[in-house]
Amino acid sequence: MTSTFSLKTLIVDFYNGICASLAIHKAWPVFLKSYKVRYRTAQSFLFNGIIYLTSIMLVEYTIFPLIRHVIGTLSGEEAGWVGFFLEGITWIFYHIFWLLPLYVISLILNMTTVTEVAEDTFKVVGLPHDKSSSVSNLISDMLFESLFLAMCMAVAGGVDILVMLSPYISKLLLLFYPVSFFYWAWIYAFCAFNTKWKLQGVGIIRRVGSIESNMAFFAGFGTPLTALTYFYPNFFVNAVFYALFYPWLVIVACASCNDSSNPTLNPLLKEKNDENYVMMRVNRFPIFRLPQSIAQKLLTCLFKSKLEVKNDDKKIREKREEEWE
Repeated sequence: MTSTFSLKTLIVDFYNGICASLAIHKAWPVFLKSYKVRYRTAQSFLFNGIIYLTSIMLVEYTIFPLIRHVIGTLSGEEAGWVGFFLEGITWIFYHIFWLLPLYVISLILNMTTVTEVAEDTFKVVGLPHDKSSSVSNLISDMLFESLFLAMCMAVAGGVDILVMLSPYISKLLLLFYPVSFFYWAWIYAFCAFNTKWKLQGVGIIRRVGSIESNMAFFAGFGTPLTALTYFYPNFFVNAVFYALFYPWLVIVACASCNDSSNPTLNPLLKEKNDENYVMMRVNRFPIFRLPQSIAQKLLTCLFKSKLEVKNDDKKIREKREEEWE
């Protein structure tokens, strides 16, 4: 895998990324050796695959058709009012009081699952786990990562909206369709490797840079999961498939993509005079420049305002002390 932008290299790197993502045979030994990995993936499958997905299929293909059938047996204005009321109330209760809570639970479960799965994969594979980061560094890293991912999803969502508006504004907006697809692929690839690189003690800026330095490979790595979650029109069904397969993507990233000579897979290459490191910086494609810049500015404003509040509080306290004296 190299870091040049020739068409042949991009195609080869993209293909290698897809192959790396589908290398389940390399993740399978981890699954067999680790009880925690088996338990956590089984827990995810039980909740997301059986409870969450089954409930969606039950409502979408049984309850809603049954309501429409009942409405069809009525006639006149009564049918219109009753149908509107029944379907509207069912839709509201179904989405707000069932799907949204399940979605939030799924997100929380997934966050804890992938962290524990990655840690146990590290033990099985024998990768070093960095524990030297201070609490303040961990908190600032987590804040920036959260803002960065939120901005990435906002950018991807904005592109999706442009694609949806294409029938009403211009067919040229359909050109954003592949942009949207691959942007989500890069986000999924970042999420998978981000979990791994955090445990190795790699800073958030270097993690982002590693994705940008080999955009073709990571686009390929995220493509299979994106293909599973992109085309179905139901957001919650796509969320279920993401929750089911994302832990496996993290296991694959931790268990198989460990080429110590490649700076994009091993961001721990920190020496600036290292030829691979220099090439990584030169050939960096700014996929995440916009969300990264917004996240940095938001974080700067947040801490600046807090600092100003602290300074103001300090001045007020000093003034009061002078008055009391």
